[in-house]
Amino acid sequence: MTEDSFPKPVEVYRAHNLEGQPLPSWKQYLVKLRIYLDDRPGMLSCAAKLIGRCGGNITLFDYNRSEDPNMVLMDVALRDPAALQSLLEALEQEGFLRPVAATTEDLQVTDTGAVLNLVVRLQHRPGALGDFADILKQEGANVIYMRYNEARNPESADIAVALSKSSLVDDLLADINEHHYHYRVVFRGVDEERVQNAIGLKLTERFFLRLKRLMPHSDVDQLKQLVQSSKEISDQLLEFAHESNKDLEAGEIFTQILLFASRSLGRTGEKFTCREQAPIQVSNQVHLRTFILPTGGNIYLLSADSESIMLDCGYGLYYNDFRRYLEEHGVRPEQITAIYLSHPDADHAGMSGFFQDDYGMRVVLHSKGLSAINNDNRAWGSDSPLLRLNGLFTRLVNAFTRFCPPKRPEFYKEQPIGKQGELNVIDRIQFRDVTIDVVEGLGGHVPSQVYFLIPDQGMLFSSDYLLNLDSLSTEDRELLTIPRFLMTSTNADSDTFRTEMKALEQLILGIDEQLKAQKRFARVFPGHGDYYRAYLLSR
Repeated sequence: MTEDSFPKPVEVYRAHNLEGQPLPSWKQYLVKLRIYLDDRPGMLSCAAKLIGRCGGNITLFDYNRSEDPNMVLMDVALRDPAALQSLLEALEQEGFLRPVAATTEDLQVTDTGAVLNLVVRLQHRPGALGDFADILKQEGANVIYMRYNEARNPESADIAVALSKSSLVDDLLADINEHHYHYRVVFRGVDEERVQNAIGLKLTERFFLRLKRLMPHSDVDQLKQLVQSSKEISDQLLEFAHESNKDLEAGEIFTQILLFASRSLGRTGEKFTCREQAPIQVSNQVHLRTFILPTGGNIYLLSADSESIMLDCGYGLYYNDFRRYLEEHGVRPEQITAIYLSHPDADHAGMSGFFQDDYGMRVVLHSKGLSAINNDNRAWGSDSPLLRLNGLFTRLVNAFTRFCPPKRPEFYKEQPIGKQGELNVIDRIQFRDVTIDVVEGLGGHVPSQVYFLIPDQGMLFSSDYLLNLDSLSTEDRELLTIPRFLMTSTNADSDTFRTEMKALEQLILGIDEQLKAQKRFARVFPGHGDYYRAYLLSR
């Protein structure tokens, strides 16, 4: 192997001493390397031992698994051209000079107590790092961060490792003691505040470890399986963090997604709750029930005798729990004939496909909503500068919340057939003696937005507009702000959203004014939180 044939990651220099002193015999050549290792325990030991066998002394070592789990930067000093050639041939033969193919972001670090960071004193000689790495290999410790620089301190290496469980940390330290190494523990285990910034942890591992502190163990296993089994989810998390990191710190991104996902996953099964407001008699034949799920959107059920229709439905992960709740509270799901969706976000449409698959009910939405579903992008059809970020967010949320869209959707008519205030009525739903106007939005929140209005009763189902924030818990308000935090705005067009909000306020306040003459009043039924009297909007 000649100098011209050295692989691209290799740079070779003739070593020299700036102070004019003789160099050690093993330090005549300096080779700068980028080597590539599989992200698993023992690989550093293999590489370091190989370098030692070739007479190389590592003078600089830089590895941070959170930045690149496979690449190591290092400088190696050698005694002569023959040793240099031997080293490069050995590295090439082992494949250490070729980039490692990208793999799924698996979760190797799943116990904060099993993370150990120490500064260890090494002898300044060829093979010293390999000897220490051999101890780490024997104890099953995976290096997640290491920095050594001879120019800074020739006998000190800063190393962070992760073991499979916290109880093995003592075994590793005992083994290091038995080999008479001097070391200082920087930290062992990572508390909740430090886990987001723990050196060497992958983003998905930071995500998982923080989640583990917030959720019961069974739910952690559920999320772990999701992240581990789906490369698509892992890639989306990393892509979302990268895209968002134009404005936000990646650690914060993961914290917010974590809160969003964990609080929903943690409220299923035995921890599922459903709050109902007082039912309302809409007409002689029809009454309304309001179901407020733990997280996500409200569900409204209009019922008459043995038939019901549903306005919106929550996250798909609540489907089995909500179906059981209905059966236990006097509603047979097979009697629900149709679900009418305000828009296709997962918290308003997530379980619609499950209901259709099991009970054959109709699911109706705006045709632009199907485009959003098919393109995995809630803002599809808009010219939002956040269009790409909305797509990444849509796929993440849909995956974590088990979004199940209808396989056989139906669509509202889309030619205007009337007006309600400044907004177009594009369709009408007739349910027994109740007529519901389907009012088309302007596209401020999403392009496929509609509202439901029962004008003679003054009932506006406003979806994600005109929310009754005072009725929401602190946790619910926090959940609603997470998408906005992640994407700067959840709205496809914020200016249009404000115009749309004003139009809805004027619409329902106008109806409320008309109903006063009959000593009645209008009400707003939002997508989140309690329904309320319309006059509160004028305060």
